[in-house]
Amino acid sequence: MKERPEIPIIRREEEIELHPGKIVYVEGTYEQEDVRMVQESPKTLFLGHVVVVLEDGCRVFLYPPGRDEALRSKEEIRQFEHKKVSVLGRIYPTIPQDGTIQIAPCLEDIQSIEMV
Repeated sequence: MKERPEIPIIRREEEIELHPGKIVYVEGTYEQEDVRMVQESPKTLFLGHVVVVLEDGCRVFLYPPGRDEALRSKEEIRQFEHKKVSVLGRIYPTIPQDGTIQIAPCLEDIQSIEMV
């Protein structure tokens, strides 16, 4: 039987650069994110976009904000918001989306989200 390689765990921004485009676990706090480019009022507006906040404060998006998958379900948000999670997916140092203004790490190909 072939041995399965261990999947890296990302907890700090500096670790993302070691695994660009690779499948990893990202561990941090699940939080909603206001992704409006121009905020017309100071009130925060959540539309269903989510980030995982790493221990150093780095915010990792779950999918590029312009993609349908970036809008997480209300059920998922209720289950995980403000909780420490481990998300299995493909990590990118910056959002892999043409024309994006935000410069932040991003996960795609998400396979699972679990509390830790």
